[in-house]
Amino acid sequence: MIKLTDKLKKLGAETTIEDLRKATADVADAQGVYAIICTRGIRQNRCKYCGRIGTKLCDFKLTAANAGKTCDAPMCARCASHREPDTDYCKPHAAIVDA
Repeated sequence: MIKLTDKLKKLGAETTIEDLRKATADVADAQGVYAIICTRGIRQNRCKYCGRIGTKLCDFKLTAANAGKTCDAPMCARCASHREPDTDYCKPHAAIVDA
C-alpha cells in the first residue's frame, strides 16, 4: 500500500507542482483514491535570465561578507553553465570562472 505522505517526503527542495501532481496521481492509480493539493502557496523559482522554471542554482562561492555562501541564482537548464558534475554557474560567474 502506497502512502501519500511517504511519496511527499521523498520529494526534495526543488519540488515542482508537476512533481506533486505526479506523486498524488501515482497514489490515486495504486489505491483508487484521490487527493487535492493546494499549490497556491508553493513558490517555484524562475530562471533569472529567461523566466522559465529554474531547476538549478548557481554554485559560485562568494567571498568577503558572504564568505561560505554560494550565489544561488535560480536558472533553467538551458541558461546554466555546466562545469564539473553537479556544478552550475550563472552567466556572470561562469565568465569569472572561465577567466
